[in-house]
Amino acid sequence: MLTINQILKVNPVFILSVNYDRSLADMLGEYDRDDNSNNEYLAEMIVQYRSIANDACLSFTVECLVSVNDDNKVTIEEMNTSSDIQSVYTDNIKSLPNGSHYVWGHDTDSDLHTTLLELIESQPIDDIPEHFIIESY
Repeated sequence: MLTINQILKVNPVFILSVNYDRSLADMLGEYDRDDNSNNEYLAEMIVQYRSIANDACLSFTVECLVSVNDDNKVTIEEMNTSSDIQSVYTDNIKSLPNGSHYVWGHDTDSDLHTTLLELIESQPIDDIPEHFIIESY
């Protein structure tokens, strides 16, 4: 098993998942939408640290607001839009439970909860990370 500090030295992979069926305009309703909301979507950003050699993984998921222009270029407008969507997945990491654990879950004590929140909020989100994957469905 790796420690948290060891796994965070692995190059992260950034995965942006955009559900084109969840447009902001549809979610807001006709009275709350603005001109841009037809091109805006709630998406999930996953920052994943995976060590194949040590069979370990640590990943963080947050919700974000993205816009899509006419050329299908995706731009992240706002990160971490909902604290209810924050989650952490761990596998073979010392001091962390294995499996998918949501930060607000009842199975994490307050110290672990604080540690996981700090890790989520300290994740580097660059404009164009070196290892970046965009999924759409």
